[in-house]
Amino acid sequence: MDRLEIEQHNRKVVEQVRELLKQKINLPHYYRVKMGYKELAIRLNAMKLLSSRGNYWTFRSLYRMMQRQNVALHTIQGKF
Repeated sequence: MDRLEIEQHNRKVVEQVRELLKQKINLPHYYRVKMGYKELAIRLNAMKLLSSRGNYWTFRSLYRMMQRQNVALHTIQGKF
């Protein structure tokens, strides 16, 4: 992948993370699960949305990718 394709892929991953968090927030409080980087990485892997290098997401790789994109979970959750 070249740099532009990596940027597009990372944007797609961040949008999917936003959608997963939106689904969590729309649930009643007694159904909500803890949604951190580890849970998000597991869900992205289950959806076969792998990293730009084709590896499975770990909580650390997802955190670092989002950090490089200047996106944090608390800023995403604060928008809802």
